Amino acid sequence: MGAAFANRLSLPHRRCALSGLFARLHSLRDIPPLRFVHCPGHRGRRRALFPAAALKARRLPVTALSASFLFAQIIGLAGCAIGIAGYLLSDDGRLKAMIGASALVMALHYLLLGAVTGAGAALVTASRSFLSLKTALRPTAPLFVLAYLLIGHLSYETAADLLPVAAGICGTLAMFYLADVPMRLALAVTIFCWLLYGAVKLSLGGVLLELFYFVANAVTLYRMTRRG
Repeated sequence: MGAAFANRLSLPHRRCALSGLFARLHSLRDIPPLRFVHCPGHRGRRRALFPAAALKARRLPVTALSASFLFAQIIGLAGCAIGIAGYLLSDDGRLKAMIGASALVMALHYLLLGAVTGAGAALVTASRSFLSLKTALRPTAPLFVLAYLLIGHLSYETAADLLPVAAGICGTLAMFYLADVPMRLALAVTIFCWLLYGAVKLSLGGVLLELFYFVANAVTLYRMTRRG
């Protein structure tokens, strides 16, 4: 019995277990595998270890009640909570850090849903937020616009994939080149694009987060127009 237990902890079996874990994680995105490993003691079956290129991979629709879908929704709700908590902070530095963290979590959320364009756009948004803590961003604005366009070009599959690209570009222009009411109007367009994209991709956390941003932005815009 001790020998059997030690055999289970041997390197080949640990590799088999790890490959099985990677296979389950990557199956959430339904991406064809890039390479395989053989699992000793499993009748010669092969398990996926690493995914193929995600940007052009064929993905199957996510089952609405599957465990992977529910896990993705939990991640999305966590990103939503982080984003709301960050928005309520008065300190600009902490706000940017929390918004960046929220965007990172939402990138993982969209990746689990198979929404590669949304994941890439959210990752660029997170980079933009974190970079703003260290340097002036206006000179780098064209680079972010190019990054959004590149992600859209590489991952485009349906018309819905244009939404996060448009949201990222509009948000970048709003944050770097506009102010006051024009900035809020541009942000409203950004929020609407993400809201629609979240609805198309069945993202509960994404929809709730953008609804919160929409209400907060609308209230701020109303107060600004009343004062003006």
